[in-house]
Amino acid sequence: LCLAVDGTVLVEERLPTPRGAANLTDTVAAVVEALAKNAGGHIAAVGVGAPGLVDRSGVLRAAPNLIGVTEMPIRETLTARLGVPVTVDNDVNWAARAERDATDGQQLDDFAYLHLGEGLGCAVVNDGLVRRGHTGLVGEIAHVLTHGPDGLAIPLIDVFGALRLRHRASTAIDVPALLAAV
Repeated sequence: LCLAVDGTVLVEERLPTPRGAANLTDTVAAVVEALAKNAGGHIAAVGVGAPGLVDRSGVLRAAPNLIGVTEMPIRETLTARLGVPVTVDNDVNWAARAERDATDGQQLDDFAYLHLGEGLGCAVVNDGLVRRGHTGLVGEIAHVLTHGPDGLAIPLIDVFGALRLRHRASTAIDVPALLAAV
């Protein structure tokens, strides 16, 4: 999305995410460049929501649901290419910020935002701020141990695998299978 200062949507662009780390930043840059062109002006800053573990320096450290993406310096790469400030965070952290700000005048200061889709994520908001922790792992709920189908403790994301609700050879949740199961 390309937004005006008041939050009005000026332009929206969608491109499929290609497989492989080398193409992901190219795709994001292409979207930003298309937005700038279609908005008829200069882009002042860019915000990127990445589906994975993003550290404080804007490096995507792990993205299990993006096959072929391991570690990618998104902020550094895009800042150099686009010449504008780039802020990178986990996509669920951005969603939690939006939820915090879309409360019709009542302030949500303390809550946990849980996302269940192809990925499993959580953001913790405390005192109105998304809490990341030293390494950015605060909301990584997928790896929290829980009671598995056979009674043993397993990471939460593995419950979906044990119930055959993940895509083959991936940690991505098979959303149609999940919806059919419930």
